[in-house]
Amino acid sequence: MTIESCVRYNVHCMKKTYSATEARKNFFKLLELAGKPGATIIITLAGRPPVAIMPLEDFLTLRERTLTIGHKRSLYKRMRRKKS
Repeated sequence: MTIESCVRYNVHCMKKTYSATEARKNFFKLLELAGKPGATIIITLAGRPPVAIMPLEDFLTLRERTLTIGHKRSLYKRMRRKKS
């Protein structure tokens, strides 16, 4: 397991990486860890990181921002087409 720490928006950002086997053995511990603000749990499978677990609030914020940015880009493209 590797641990990285960073500061993001004045919240302690915790990133931990577990193999799929470790994650299976420690599933409930991972749920507790992933529920903390700024936490990210990476699950590796055959050395590749296909999955991340994060707090629901962080996920919803990320999704909202991504959708907003995508929406703004599509509006911008439509506005440019109308001007042409």
